[in-house]
Amino acid sequence: MTLAAAGQSGLEVLSAQPAVGWQAAMADSLLARTARERSITQAAGQARVEKMRSSGANAAQLQIQQEQVFLRQRAEEKKRLEALARDQRPLLDIVRRTPDDATARNLLLQALRVQRPNQPDSTYAAVANRLTTPWTRSYLRFYPQQELAAVQCPVLLLHGSDDLLLSPDANLSLLTKGLKGSKLAESRQLSGVNHLFQGPANEWPLIDGRQSPAVSTAALDAIRTWIQALAPPAK
Repeated sequence: MTLAAAGQSGLEVLSAQPAVGWQAAMADSLLARTARERSITQAAGQARVEKMRSSGANAAQLQIQQEQVFLRQRAEEKKRLEALARDQRPLLDIVRRTPDDATARNLLLQALRVQRPNQPDSTYAAVANRLTTPWTRSYLRFYPQQELAAVQCPVLLLHGSDDLLLSPDANLSLLTKGLKGSKLAESRQLSGVNHLFQGPANEWPLIDGRQSPAVSTAALDAIRTWIQALAPPAK
């Protein structure tokens, strides 16, 4: 079993990470804002469905409306990730194409000052250092498709539909494609589940009077059912 399996290349994955190379607080802030915006959009979509229901819409009409809301959300999410990649891929391309760290950092400093002006020099330097670490360079050379065909063990691919760090459709599709030679590979996309496999906020348990994030019950059920199906019959 593995977590955070990627079908996309390391370059594609890092390009879609919010504020790649910047302090974690900035990335967390961007993710929180995106999550709030998505929650507002989902609530508005559900409100339209409920209004139609109260006006006497039939089941088919309600289903069409729900599908339209879902498709609009998917389209907006695709545009968000594409915009992130447009901003961040040039920085990562500098790292990929410039093997000398000192030269790469100088080029990054110039690009960062244009991309996010009016930051302290120490901040730009810290970002340039993070983008040229051995880990970042190694991950930019990561191409999982070259290795997936060699996987022979049973595989259950789970991806949350509310993952804000990777495109559920693109990543899961590539993983499924890479494992197409395995007869023991299954894939599922879990509705309302995020990158950390936490379920929707309305499913979180109350701890000390406050809702606390918890692993999605849908994910746990899927894993348990899959393992039980693989287990040999009891004698």
